[in-house]
Amino acid sequence: MVITSFKNDFKIDKNCRYSFSKAKEDIYGLMDTVQKQQSVIRRLVEELNVIKNNNSTVTVIQFNEAIEAYNVSILANDQRITEVWEYAETIKARVTRLSTSVKKIKKTQEKLVREVAKSSNLVIRKADSLSIKIASKQSQIDKLKDDYKELSKKATASKNAIAKFEKRVVKVKKSGGKPKMKDHNLVNVSEDHEMKYILKRYDKRQTKENVETLRKAVKKFKATHKNDDRPEVYRFIESSDLLEALA
Repeated sequence: MVITSFKNDFKIDKNCRYSFSKAKEDIYGLMDTVQKQQSVIRRLVEELNVIKNNNSTVTVIQFNEAIEAYNVSILANDQRITEVWEYAETIKARVTRLSTSVKKIKKTQEKLVREVAKSSNLVIRKADSLSIKIASKQSQIDKLKDDYKELSKKATASKNAIAKFEKRVVKVKKSGGKPKMKDHNLVNVSEDHEMKYILKRYDKRQTKENVETLRKAVKKFKATHKNDDRPEVYRFIESSDLLEALA
């Protein structure tokens, strides 16, 4: 109930006194409204108790003091109408202050709700970004695994080729023939210029460009010496196949 003008609402008798019954009726109506607001305010206070760092000056004690004042006004029905009028104005002012405080509380609550929603959206965006990064890293890991498998295959092939080459070295040493072997590399096979050129270019750590050059040189040597029946040439051609495999 909103009090607009008590003087207009109250009746005046012969003795220029306000109608007490009318004032009492208005006060009871006002108390009913205040009690309803009190229940709403208490619920808001309970909700706000779980919110930290709020700057509201409204407390439960202030609410209880206001309600106690209303109870006193109801029991004071034997006082003069002027006192009721003055007290009613006081109630009106207090209700106005309480309404203002409730509005502030609601604004604070709405602000907190918006901040929570904003924080939640930020967390969701960060989680999505993190998921994308994890997926990217997983893709890189999968690629590295595939590369590792491919390198393992090449390493196995190289290991088998080296083992085969070492067997040939042992076989040549036992036969007492050439070429001479040193540290599993072909050196000093012959005085033939092309053979020495190929051997100098051979390196297990060769780049792709050097490997290609080596293969071309071996291919050319085979073509130019296909009718050469010298034993060292035959052994070199046989070994050059292995050089290409190792390269």
